[in-house]
Amino acid sequence: MATNSQVLDIRDGLVKSGLEITDAEQLIKAYGAPFTEVGEILATYKDIVVTDVSQKEEMQKARKMRLALRGQRVKIKKTHDFLKADVLKQSKAIDFVNREAAKIIGEAEKYLEDQEKFAENLLKKQQEEKLAARRAKLMMYTDDISLYEPTLTSLSDEKFEQLLAQLKQANEDAKAAAEAEEAKRKAEAERAAKAEAEAAEARRKQAEAEAEAAKLRAEKEAEERAKAEAEAKAAEEARKAAAAPDKEKIMAAIDAIQFKVEGLTDLQAMEFAEKIAQHLETVKTNYKIKAGNL
Repeated sequence: MATNSQVLDIRDGLVKSGLEITDAEQLIKAYGAPFTEVGEILATYKDIVVTDVSQKEEMQKARKMRLALRGQRVKIKKTHDFLKADVLKQSKAIDFVNREAAKIIGEAEKYLEDQEKFAENLLKKQQEEKLAARRAKLMMYTDDISLYEPTLTSLSDEKFEQLLAQLKQANEDAKAAAEAEEAKRKAEAERAAKAEAEAAEARRKQAEAEAEAAKLRAEKEAEERAKAEAEAKAAEEARKAAAAPDKEKIMAAIDAIQFKVEGLTDLQAMEFAEKIAQHLETVKTNYKIKAGNL
């Protein structure tokens, strides 16, 4: 038999885990082993001490006790599985009862609470809808309504409409100011663009005028240089002719004959002048031939 101390140790542990003492004793009784069948082994197994290979009897006795204990351990495991399976079924049943009862009773409680608090819930719903409507109206005129949140619920309809009108007016004023500012900016940009275009056109015309003036100056300078060169050449030829024989003087005089009209702008007049010049050259050539025969 197991010692009293062994039984009490198991029982006290069960009681400490939360079981009533009667339930602990019933559980110990349901297990049976090791309190009835192997109590003697549990009380005396440490009396076997093997220190030499010649202690055959002690080793055999140890084997017999070990196998007996293993058998009881297996039996305890089977009893454990059986008892726990029953406990699990009972636990599931208890949970089911609790769950279903809570569900059914909870639905009834919810229904009755809805009936009990009908007026309160209706008022709350109306307040929420009113608050949502007020928020939507405010957001038509401002992006940030956090400033008005603390008083949105408590404001009277009259006060709220006044606030809404103020925000609407402020929104319209801001919009008008922004539009005016944009129109001003656009007008200034257009004026600046026009002024720049006019300045660019003036610069272009001035550049053209300067280029034309430079061209005219260059043409005049070229004409003056050509005239000066021609006069210098004629003077040189006249000087040479004065010192040359008669034939050469005649030749020099013929070469000195020039036909040049400056400043012509009409195309027909220019063509006519060109023909005269060509004819003069032909005449000069003919007379030079004749002069050569003198």
